[in-house]
Amino acid sequence: MNYENTPKYEDQWANFIQSLDVDPDKAKGIEQLPDDQKRQLLENYAVKNPKFSAFHYVSLIKGLRVGRSTLTKNPRKGDGQQAKEILLATEISLRTNNVAWVMIFSIKRVWKH
Repeated sequence: MNYENTPKYEDQWANFIQSLDVDPDKAKGIEQLPDDQKRQLLENYAVKNPKFSAFHYVSLIKGLRVGRSTLTKNPRKGDGQQAKEILLATEISLRTNNVAWVMIFSIKRVWKH
């Protein structure tokens, strides 16, 4: 079964197309791209768009500091792998979200020891 024919792919593709700020003619042109190019566009889109807010990721990092953070439901993953996933997701969030929250976060002294 082709990944391109799954409902998950169709949902992701629809979200991607809706996120574009292009006229209908350009959207039709994008729709006509070969499947491998569409897949590449979706992969790039997924990497550049965070799944959660930046505050969520900061909370996960704080949880890592005290040893009780869970990003995934898979208990078999090691702490190192979990930390790597959290930090990667945080990096994506910081690159793509408005980071004005950092100033507010710092002012409220959430990072108390």
